[in-house]
Amino acid sequence: MAFASIIRLAATLPKGSPERLRLLILAKESKKVKVENKDGKIVYVTEKTLKGPDGKNYKKVDEKGGKKDQKDQKDTSDALKDLLDIEDLGKKFEDETEASAADIEEFKGHPAITGLSGLNLNVIAGDDGKLTRGELTRAMHVAAVLKQNLDSSADFCKMNPPACEGNLGITRDNMPQIMDKPISKLLEAMDEGEYDDLLKKVEAAGDKPLKEVIKDKDKRDDFITRRKGVAAIAAGAKESDTPQKMWFDALKESGVEVNDDEIEVGKLIASQAEIKAGKSYGIAKAYLTSTRPDYSRMPKKDVKAFDKKLEEAGLNPDKLAELDPDEVAKIIPDRKDRENYAAARGENFHALPDLPILVARDPKTGDVTVIDGHHRYAGLLLADPTKKMKVKVIETGIRDALDKSFDVPGVFRADLQDNIVDSNKPLDIARKPGDTWKQRNGKFYAKNSKGETGGPYENDDAAKNFASGKGGKKASSARPSLIRLAASLPKGSVERRRLIAMALEAKMVKRGLGPGKKKPWIDYDGWAY
Repeated sequence: MAFASIIRLAATLPKGSPERLRLLILAKESKKVKVENKDGKIVYVTEKTLKGPDGKNYKKVDEKGGKKDQKDQKDTSDALKDLLDIEDLGKKFEDETEASAADIEEFKGHPAITGLSGLNLNVIAGDDGKLTRGELTRAMHVAAVLKQNLDSSADFCKMNPPACEGNLGITRDNMPQIMDKPISKLLEAMDEGEYDDLLKKVEAAGDKPLKEVIKDKDKRDDFITRRKGVAAIAAGAKESDTPQKMWFDALKESGVEVNDDEIEVGKLIASQAEIKAGKSYGIAKAYLTSTRPDYSRMPKKDVKAFDKKLEEAGLNPDKLAELDPDEVAKIIPDRKDRENYAAARGENFHALPDLPILVARDPKTGDVTVIDGHHRYAGLLLADPTKKMKVKVIETGIRDALDKSFDVPGVFRADLQDNIVDSNKPLDIARKPGDTWKQRNGKFYAKNSKGETGGPYENDDAAKNFASGKGGKKASSARPSLIRLAASLPKGSVERRRLIAMALEAKMVKRGLGPGKKKPWIDYDGWAY
């Protein structure tokens, strides 16, 4: 243990400091560390899987400097594998036995936890402060899954069936995207010219994942944000609109209440069948490694007031530790206020339960189903299912709530990879076999006995024919074909103008004020160029 302490202490000290160098020399002289020269860089390889002086994990070496033997590698692999099957772990998660000192030491030394810095035992223990064996196992499961380097497309519900049990099975591309900010704010995320250039690259890349086309994460996030704004405009919103507020107002006018509440996350039901596993487990880890807020240092209302000031200055209070101290000092001049604010805010996702998610509560059954915020819900469910989460509650059944949302201008659809979904595609919000429905584009759709959706159809009779298995005549596709052809031609060309004139005469398109205060032609079905 003494050697491990030396290495860990060295890793905390500034690079090049005399104290750090002395500790490393001491470790080297004790022959407990091997010094290798790789590509001109000195690398310290410890005898155990510990953090080296540069903060990285290094493989075990024997006295001759050989690599860790295969048996130890297999033991580690097996130890991680035992923590991956969540259905087998279910009973262990429920173990309410208080963790002993030996349990905690075993937890800290487990291969799943080794190298995962910042796990906060106070957060893992929950609000009652009692640390149980079940809570330690839950934390180890989260850590073990993250060590597998999850693919970005991995599905949370497939990895964690119990968490999604009873959900409606609605795929992400059928869920409403209801923006909770003014559309103008979304459009400001990226300059129109830069967005258009990136959009061409994305379209030319076809099915290639977005992260491979736009490799810079910040730029990719800005592109996605602006694309949502463009999609909302195409779906009928104005730049000054906030679709979520419009939706709430429409619900209240129809007699449906919208209330605030706090509900145990374990009592919520997912409506969406596709949830990104990587994002959910990442949120769970962020929560488990967070620092709890200390409101004895500053009341919550004052914390919220400072949050607002930072946001107004264009700074993200959720990333307080990463912000430039000088920029923060301009907004919060008093040093004591800054210190108390930081302590009261905590770090990372301590505020996860305070970020409201959107749910529908069925007055008949009492079921509370998540509409928006599935990743936050899934992350906290993994970390602490008994934790109460703030929710914005629409007091009606989930299907009724979803149906009403698509009547709101600016509401659109996007798939799991954030690609915008064509509004002509059937909207299947857990429809039943034999159902027929009319979408905002004025066309009819249906679901047959095999669970297949069809449409668009010209009329309800055609949709009913498909639902009954007789088939149905689909609506004409001339409109989108004509508009897309026009959009593919050079701006200002004679051919493009003629096609636009034809579309206008046939009342296929309308003029509308769009992004950048320009006048794009916007298709009634929500397709724009």
